[in-house]
Amino acid sequence: MPQAIKVRAKQAVEQPLLWMSRRPVAVDVKKSSLVTELMQSRLTAVLESGGDRVAILQRPDGSTLKITGETKPWRVESFDGRKAFFVSADDQRVDRPLEAGSAATVKAGPIGDRLRRPATNQ
Repeated sequence: MPQAIKVRAKQAVEQPLLWMSRRPVAVDVKKSSLVTELMQSRLTAVLESGGDRVAILQRPDGSTLKITGETKPWRVESFDGRKAFFVSADDQRVDRPLEAGSAATVKAGPIGDRLRRPATNQ
């Protein structure tokens, strides 16, 4: 039997794939879900005033997410006019491009109707 096969066989005996005490590797679901949420969100605006910076993102469900320079676990690190750069408490970095917002919809009702048709009594 070649030496490489003997080494692999010994390793397989010493570290079996299936045993009673084996448990899945612990994954921090909260951290990965926050990264996923940030990556799926659209960056709609970044507001800057003095040293303060606020990024407004839109989640896939339509709700708003606000991230500032002091929020935890994610904070806005910088904005270059086209992209916002976010950093987490454990130094993960994510950048999101600034995206154009969707056009405002005209609501039905007295004002919305006047916007669509001119008044006939004039």
